[in-house]
Amino acid sequence: RQATALRFLIISQKSLKSLKITGYLCDSIFLKYVFQEAMSSQINSLRYIEFQEMWFKSKEDLVVLTFCFNLEVLKFNWCWGLTNDLVKVLVDAKFLRLKVVEIKGCSPWDLKVWAEAYQKFKN
Repeated sequence: RQATALRFLIISQKSLKSLKITGYLCDSIFLKYVFQEAMSSQINSLRYIEFQEMWFKSKEDLVVLTFCFNLEVLKFNWCWGLTNDLVKVLVDAKFLRLKVVEIKGCSPWDLKVWAEAYQKFKN
């Protein structure tokens, strides 16, 4: 039910620029309704995305982020399940406008290395 409500809320927005999602498990229902449908409807306008206390389970959870062409800020705060294999989709992506990548309390080494390299490249 929460995933359906969140999906409706995100889709109903016109040109959503900022999105912060806190405290969800990315199960198949959340993945379908929020990541694949709702966030896909906002890929051209989203500039700021923050995940806090999220549990990611598969690469498909993050694929939609690679299509957010105007993304400027991406934050992961105290998220779980972000293995090196899972974050490879982000590491391999080309974010042309991304300026800030912030990782707090997350453990995947590849994600941290990518974030640090991105910050150095952009500065």
